[in-house]
Amino acid sequence: MKDGGPAFPALIPLAYIKCDNCKRLTQVDDDGHDAGMSLRDWFAGQAMLGILGNSHVTAQIQELKRVALEGGVDVHEFERDVEQPAAARAAYMYADAMLAEREKR
Repeated sequence: MKDGGPAFPALIPLAYIKCDNCKRLTQVDDDGHDAGMSLRDWFAGQAMLGILGNSHVTAQIQELKRVALEGGVDVHEFERDVEQPAAARAAYMYADAMLAEREKR
């Protein structure tokens, strides 16, 4: 799966790259650019804002949660095993669709 490359590439000073005592908190490519997060991750994060900010989606999630709780499902298990993974999968599905469309141009 192509990730679209870095979302916000930045040139890292050579002194930082060669610093033996520095803890590297970032990935640096062969040209000295900070790879940062991928464009796919950025797109997914933006999609997640829309998904969670949509009152229709959140209302549906709350209804599912209500039914699950009435059925004896633990709220934390529902959030961990159903609600959060579903939102994350949907966000990456939108991100992948955006990258596929971008490749066509």
